[in-house]
Amino acid sequence: MGSFIIYFRKLLLLKDQLGHCYPNWGIVLDENLIIWAEMIRSGKFLLTVKEKEQLINLGFEFDSEKAEWLNMYYWADHLKNKRGSFTIDPSERALQPLREWIGYQKLKHQKGTLPEDKIVLLEKMGLRWSNDKTDQWEERFKQLCAFIKEKDSIPSSIKRNNLEKILYNWLVV
Repeated sequence: MGSFIIYFRKLLLLKDQLGHCYPNWGIVLDENLIIWAEMIRSGKFLLTVKEKEQLINLGFEFDSEKAEWLNMYYWADHLKNKRGSFTIDPSERALQPLREWIGYQKLKHQKGTLPEDKIVLLEKMGLRWSNDKTDQWEERFKQLCAFIKEKDSIPSSIKRNNLEKILYNWLVV
């Protein structure tokens, strides 16, 4: 079986599971699928007309800049669905690219340079433009509620993961 068929099937599965076909480092663990998608966008992997049509029909984005934005968008959406908020602690090193991207979107919005279509998508996902303390408190509270619902317990001083550590410290301060 050719490599296109193998990776195309993986993209189909991704779309079925997550509702999109944007493999990225924050969600998808298949490193080869991510590299394959990047190679297609860069033109290093030549496609037949039929293969290109299949990818277009699937919703694959060929423009690298648009795809990068959408990759980050879907990573942020995944995080929001998993945690209940967009809050990322500075100590969460693996999530720093996403934290910086969210901050950059907020900065562009503040400066009036974020395109309207992106504003609509980010607001639909639940991103708030304000950074005041009330919003931060509400975000942490939502994280806590999601944690309690998932774990059926409150965060403890025995920190099993970074989020539990963050929530425990937030509760006791």
